[in-house]
Amino acid sequence: MTFYETILTALSALKANKVRSFLTMLGIIIGVFAVLSLVSLVQGVKNFVTDQFSAIGSNLILVAPGRFSLGSDPAIAFTNNKLIDRDADDINREASEYIIAAAPNIRLSKTVTHKGKSYLATIVGTNHRFLDISNFEIDEGRSFTKTDIDSASRVAIIGPEVSNNLFSGSPVNKIIKIAGVNFTVIGTTKAKGQTADERVFTPYTALRKSLNINKISGIAIKAKNGQNIDEAMSKIELILLNNHKRDEFSVLSQKDITNSFQNILKTLSIGLGAIAGISLLVGGIGINRRSNRNNPRVTRNCGGTIISSRRNTFVGSAGVFWIFAADWSSIWNLSRNFGK
Repeated sequence: MTFYETILTALSALKANKVRSFLTMLGIIIGVFAVLSLVSLVQGVKNFVTDQFSAIGSNLILVAPGRFSLGSDPAIAFTNNKLIDRDADDINREASEYIIAAAPNIRLSKTVTHKGKSYLATIVGTNHRFLDISNFEIDEGRSFTKTDIDSASRVAIIGPEVSNNLFSGSPVNKIIKIAGVNFTVIGTTKAKGQTADERVFTPYTALRKSLNINKISGIAIKAKNGQNIDEAMSKIELILLNNHKRDEFSVLSQKDITNSFQNILKTLSIGLGAIAGISLLVGGIGINRRSNRNNPRVTRNCGGTIISSRRNTFVGSAGVFWIFAADWSSIWNLSRNFGK
């Protein structure tokens, strides 16, 4: 069969049973879609994790309430949250040999407003050491002082996205409202991209007092450069055991969190890969059956010609199906990207 005859035979086979052709094409589309989704999902999560860690810095150790697991319900851990700000003070005092600083933090999403403009931001209540722990830098204005923390001053440092959405000029010394409570902007952070620019930092004491929050979300700790992270984590655990039971907190490194995300991605990859494989297999079987049943040229020939004709018809049908399936999947992928 010539190439032209192969294409004509393939098209004729497709027209012979339109419903079965559509279902076969649907199987291939699902398979291609699953592959594209798998690649996009894995890369997207990797980029998200990388951006988050680049924003908060390296050599970071986190203390979370309860027994931490990405597969468990976080509401349970926070419901039984026993962490207190004194834990951060104890870590700063007793683990100074291992760490640069420790900062308690309170995290929540709240609408920030200024003169009729509003922006949904991530509010981070922390202390005056947060710049020593994170990779954030002050772009304009100043940072918190220990006096701001001790006096629960209602001051705030805002990210560039928050500033651009609420102000046309400099936001320093301007008033913003967080959940209806006035805070004075004393500084802005330099742009870092992604969600890091959507944050508003306040003294955790002011946030706790203003919004009636009694518990901290966790403790961020920066280990010294060259310090063995495992030794620092062991020291921190011993300090926390003076105030808590073993199941009331978790001490995590960046490596622990990264490994947890990688395990989840591995599971997702296997699941989507199986869907893609099954869909493409079903599509291939449908193409093969169609090329055998709907090609009269095959039934008239014999010997090696039958095998060759069947092979050509199969390849032609598969090519036509793949073109349509790939086109639809590509269109979907492009439309999703342009919609972002």
